[in-house]
Amino acid sequence: MSIPDEHKSRHIYQFTHLENLPDILQHGLLSYNEKERRGISHISIASSSIQDRRAVMDVPVGPGGVVHDYVPFYFCSRSPMLLSVVNAKNVDQLYLLYLGVPIDVLALPKAVFTNASANTAVPPTFYSDPSDLANLDWANIDSKKWGSPSDDARHARMAEALIHRRLKVSKIDHIIVWNDMVKEKVEEIYAEADIDPPAIVFDGHRGRHFYYINFYDKGGRVSIVTGPICLRNQYEAAAKEVMETRSEESPDEAMFDSIEDAVDELDDDFCALPELAEINDLPTANQEHREDVGAHTRTVVDKLRNSDLFEALSDREKVLVEFAAYLHDIGKGKSPRDDQGRQRVDADHPARAISLVQRILTEDIETIDEEEVRQVILLVAYHDLIGDIVGKGRDRQQLLEVLECAEDFDMLAALNCADVESLIPEGGLARMISSHPGWLERIKAGLPDLRDWVLENLEDEE
Repeated sequence: MSIPDEHKSRHIYQFTHLENLPDILQHGLLSYNEKERRGISHISIASSSIQDRRAVMDVPVGPGGVVHDYVPFYFCSRSPMLLSVVNAKNVDQLYLLYLGVPIDVLALPKAVFTNASANTAVPPTFYSDPSDLANLDWANIDSKKWGSPSDDARHARMAEALIHRRLKVSKIDHIIVWNDMVKEKVEEIYAEADIDPPAIVFDGHRGRHFYYINFYDKGGRVSIVTGPICLRNQYEAAAKEVMETRSEESPDEAMFDSIEDAVDELDDDFCALPELAEINDLPTANQEHREDVGAHTRTVVDKLRNSDLFEALSDREKVLVEFAAYLHDIGKGKSPRDDQGRQRVDADHPARAISLVQRILTEDIETIDEEEVRQVILLVAYHDLIGDIVGKGRDRQQLLEVLECAEDFDMLAALNCADVESLIPEGGLARMISSHPGWLERIKAGLPDLRDWVLENLEDEE
């Protein structure tokens, strides 16, 4: 069986984490079940629910078995699956590689393919004859648009090529990388394995695009969302730079004597800080919010102060989390605007806030200690973390990478719950976020177990 002429120039693609490359070069591209059999552990990008489906989904053609018996590839270059993973803040795009393999591997007896993703409750159609490539939605697969007109179209765009058990690394004829730094790292890994590398190219190769870029940012190549490694680096660097700057020179004309004084002043004048003045009366295009950004911020502060989680905090912790509540959305002041002047939906606003909080803590607070600096930046940069873990599949391991004590968790939980509760209209009607019904209730119900897990693992690291 040969590949139809109209498709012979195509490639299939697998995206994987840079840290998986050494094992791939040593063992080849392996199916999930083959990696399990050999005891090889990779950084996984897929969600657990998807993996559960693939583990039991039968493949009725070719070598048979289940989807997890096959090495997976996509026909599309920019995968909707990657967008969902990036938006979940579980991966840094710059560390992702796309492995390009010529489509002629589908002529192998151990190759099968589908007309849609093998991630759904209802299986796609499986094929083993390359002539059936005509059944795929190529216009959709080749589309450069980020979105899809329907859920069915989204899954059709993610049609899969599946190679039973293993594929030799020699079949990889090019690798797409984020930048020169990653290219150099890939070359080093190949050199250490004593293997000649294939062509290492960048986004836009052969007119195809692979990554999700924030085109509104003019400062160079920027991911649509800051991943966990980069976010942690920014948070830690900001805390360090605040203390280094203050150790060299104390603020000459600080606006506030202390964080407690800052909270009192902001209670009286929300716009006392220019960063808050920027978001005051700022409309948002986010349909999950019923208020402008400034009004939402004041609601969060109010919800926080009236919560049981807040009452359980010490006086010191209360002041810190109140201040963080005022600052938690200042990153939206730097978010792009739509043609109506509204703040665009921006999952990256916590990362945008870090440099703004750094300025405030460096210049506007007369007296502040190192732990207060760390915790305020932590609370602002990660104010959405616990809610995202419960409602959006964010990896709970990120808590262990940034929290240092029980107090960190308790303040973060109080702020996160107040932020989510602010989205519920007065009267408590269950208008909860349409895509995440019962989100607040699930966060609160899961807090005790999540807190125990965090503290247990933090103790193990000591």
